[in-house]
Amino acid sequence: MLERSKDHARETGPALESHFRFILWMVTAVTRFPRAHKFLLGDRIQGAAMDVLESLIEATYTRRRDAHLARANLGVEKLRIFFRLARDLRCLDTRRYEHAARCLDDTANNTQYLTCGNIVKPLYFLHGRYAAETCRMGWIEQGRSQEVS
Repeated sequence: MLERSKDHARETGPALESHFRFILWMVTAVTRFPRAHKFLLGDRIQGAAMDVLESLIEATYTRRRDAHLARANLGVEKLRIFFRLARDLRCLDTRRYEHAARCLDDTANNTQYLTCGNIVKPLYFLHGRYAAETCRMGWIEQGRSQEVS
């Protein structure tokens, strides 16, 4: 008999599950970095991703979630900058950078489900379409003026 694949998001929450899937992808992406950047930038990316995962676990299983979610959102922002740096240093191609941006958006957007009505908004959203534009046009020319209201 074939077992049905279990939907882990029901047990742990969508933010935790989406970030877990992101980490599975990210580990293999970082191993492809050039040696010159793998140990400094790659380790920082992996460490920041694990910190976000820990914050999401703590937020999922505690009642006072605001501090944990704020820490997770700050970690997502750090990861966005680290991945932008990896893209600019040519450690990642445009396709992988866009995938990372979409995954981080998914994690940030799903944190609202953990707050039970008090929505904690991420500091900055980098949507997939916007990520593609910044890759083609350059981050500086496009600007970073998008704010969450």
